[in-house]
Amino acid sequence: MERLQVNAKSRSYEILIDFGLLNQLPTFIRNIYTGQKIFIITDTNVEKLYAAEIVESLLATGYEVQKVVVAAGERSKDLETLERLYYDMNSAKLTRSDLIIALGGGVIGDLAGFAAATYLRGIPFIQVPTTLLAQIDSSIGGKVAVNLPVGKNLVGSFYQPLAVLSDTACLQSLPERVFNDGMAELIKYGCIWDAKILDQIESYARDKKNIALLQILIKRCCEIKAEIVIQDELDKGMRMLLNFGHTLGHAIEKTFNYELYTHGEAVAIGMCIITRISEAHGLTEGGSGIRIEKLCKSFNLPISLQEDRFITAINNIQGDKKTLGNSVNFVLLTKLGKAILYPVALDELEKFLL
Repeated sequence: MERLQVNAKSRSYEILIDFGLLNQLPTFIRNIYTGQKIFIITDTNVEKLYAAEIVESLLATGYEVQKVVVAAGERSKDLETLERLYYDMNSAKLTRSDLIIALGGGVIGDLAGFAAATYLRGIPFIQVPTTLLAQIDSSIGGKVAVNLPVGKNLVGSFYQPLAVLSDTACLQSLPERVFNDGMAELIKYGCIWDAKILDQIESYARDKKNIALLQILIKRCCEIKAEIVIQDELDKGMRMLLNFGHTLGHAIEKTFNYELYTHGEAVAIGMCIITRISEAHGLTEGGSGIRIEKLCKSFNLPISLQEDRFITAINNIQGDKKTLGNSVNFVLLTKLGKAILYPVALDELEKFLL
């Protein structure tokens, strides 16, 4: 088992990574939670795979367990679903001494985490991520949020979990597209922080049955995320580097109403496009974009967008939360493994991107 410590200023907690960890869930919960009531939030896909067994094991351990299931997909990360959750939590008579478990991918982690952060001004929660994207990125660091029709993650907070418990066995049940969604974020870590990761991803692309290498990659991404969060918990400086590909990616998701592309696919397009642009401006080492595109293609991730859709996405950027005053922060690469923040004035946005 791999154990990593996240020493955030607001709360310190562990990330646990292991194959078959869900089988030991009651034991780990007992180590960090002394209460009796557990409220599980999951989605329709994950509920079919894992919820019954988890509920049974927790009940057998003596916990009082209630479960709420929301529709799978990004469309559930909205205020309407959040409001229904609040009423479910009220019906369950949750108190601030109880525990919420976010069981699922990034959508459930964000939605359940924000519900936990805001109901009764804060109920403790645990992240149990079941997708690659959630295990290496969204479950770590305390960013929780829901979307508005005008933009992604516009209503949110910083609220650290009591623990992150990642069972890598869950990745075996993922559809290929959902797994590849997480590979986009894995590529991101190599681009912004550690170029050696890109070499390892290329090796993994040649042998996708190499589970040992995948676990090494997962651990390394968690280490990077933990290191960044410790230094910049509230996303005011270094942590913004994790948004490489996301400024365009979020705008692309919105352009297609969160239906055509997954989050990782939109980020892959965002990384490829912004790197082509920054190379054209002489800001990024030549050849970086080609390598990112090849990595994305090896996991069937899209790398481009039709011009008319791209112009629509540019217009959608102005509603992104990364817009500060009269400029928007882009994350650019000076070279693979090294990223910088690059503000672009809103009145220069179209000129810079086109």
